[in-house]
Amino acid sequence: MNYEIVSLDSFNPLEMTTIKFREKWYGSDDHSRWVFKDEKTNLYYKLWNETYIRKDGVKLGIDCGFYDETTVPAFVGLIYYEDVCRGYIIKECEGVATVNDIISSFYEVIKQKTDQTKVFMYDFSRKHVMKYKNKFSLIDLEGVCPLSSYEDIANDVSHASFSFEDYKKFVYEVYRNQ
Repeated sequence: MNYEIVSLDSFNPLEMTTIKFREKWYGSDDHSRWVFKDEKTNLYYKLWNETYIRKDGVKLGIDCGFYDETTVPAFVGLIYYEDVCRGYIIKECEGVATVNDIISSFYEVIKQKTDQTKVFMYDFSRKHVMKYKNKFSLIDLEGVCPLSSYEDIANDVSHASFSFEDYKKFVYEVYRNQ
């Protein structure tokens, strides 16, 4: 998958519209992140601290092939600063996919990617799937894990748990049969 590498110091999020933010720590685990929209380009920037617990998730998803043109056609690139992933950029998408859309088509793509790559996206849910140019695109990307993390996620370790029960069952079957 072709994508850009953008330096965090090459843009100013303070000149953008804040869409969402979460400043949260669980003990020493940093779960803080922010989403900004550049109104001039209609690009969305998701940023996090260098200490963010899932800072390497998007790169893992790209490197193993879970993220590609079939799962994230709206993806633009990763944001780095001093060799640490600090976020990513996505093109503007439209409306959240319907439950029927996800169950019938895109969900099959996600299951296939999980089986092929042995990586899963624990936060896969309807609210994290949007439409981009008549295709489905994931928009919340850092919550990917290797199958070896299945039990931790299934048991809500590190404040991460599955968002979609059917997918959790599917991932369990892939995990169990590996």
